[in-house]
Amino acid sequence: MITDFFAETKPAYIAVNADGFTVNGKTQSEIQGFIRQIIPVRKLFNGRKLLCYSNDAVKGKNGEHCSLCPRQSQCRKRIRLMLLLQDGDGSQIPAQFEINSTSFDNLREMLEPIDEKELPQTLISMHVSKTEKYIQVSFSALF
Repeated sequence: MITDFFAETKPAYIAVNADGFTVNGKTQSEIQGFIRQIIPVRKLFNGRKLLCYSNDAVKGKNGEHCSLCPRQSQCRKRIRLMLLLQDGDGSQIPAQFEINSTSFDNLREMLEPIDEKELPQTLISMHVSKTEKYIQVSFSALF
């Protein structure tokens, strides 16, 4: 008998690497989807260990305000995109994807001509490109 009527499925996590995007174990050179939310986040690492994070770039997990934190300059700023990702079979899957600062300008440039009300209905194509030092994500609106 099914008793958990409101079980929430977690969004798939999209990883970025030099070959493209990895979603549910499958690497793709391009992904397409609809942006549902854009969330600024901060993460503080010591080596590879996550010490603190903020899911709104305002308050850390310990309740401290990011603007007053003495280690604020050491945080990695990220943008979390909550997406409805187009699957190869035409279905949509909820997914989350974090871009780093090297891709912020590409996202801003793509968003600039799009009215905020139109964004949820705008299909976005994302590609990975590699510069000399960094991996960047580029965005294109497919009106």
